[in-house]
Amino acid sequence: PELRECAKRLAGIPEYRQLFVTRSDAIDLIRSDTLLIVTDVNNFKIVEAPEVAQNAAKIAIIDEAYHSGIPVVSSMGAGNKLHPEYFQLDYIEKTSVDPLAKIMRRELKKRRIRRIKVAYSTEVPHKPFSDSDEVRPSPGSISFVPSTAGMILAGAVVRDLLNLE
Repeated sequence: PELRECAKRLAGIPEYRQLFVTRSDAIDLIRSDTLLIVTDVNNFKIVEAPEVAQNAAKIAIIDEAYHSGIPVVSSMGAGNKLHPEYFQLDYIEKTSVDPLAKIMRRELKKRRIRRIKVAYSTEVPHKPFSDSDEVRPSPGSISFVPSTAGMILAGAVVRDLLNLE
């Protein structure tokens, strides 16, 4: 309930509008000359309000790009991970271990979307620390892990643009 109210308030502020991507927003974001990098590697928690669920936004953008014939690369979960060396680039169908990749594989399969390149980690996420037993903490990240996924994606984009793969 609080999350939904927070989302409504933030969505009404123009500066924060960019934080929330819905299916209709995805259509506006995609153009025929767009090479899209979908990141947001820190949040793979499913929340009550689908308009702010990061995986729902990621799925909507990938779906629209894929069916428009636009190349997409995406990052899977970096939350609660400490080993950047466990990240690798592969197609979503070949991922393992990563909880976000599991959700994405299932949802993209339902939509008949295949062969999306993703950066994912084979590291098992660590349990986050919390001072309370009542609230499940959000996945945390340390600066060098998400940035490693971003570097992997940047390399993939450059190689694709140069037709080196």
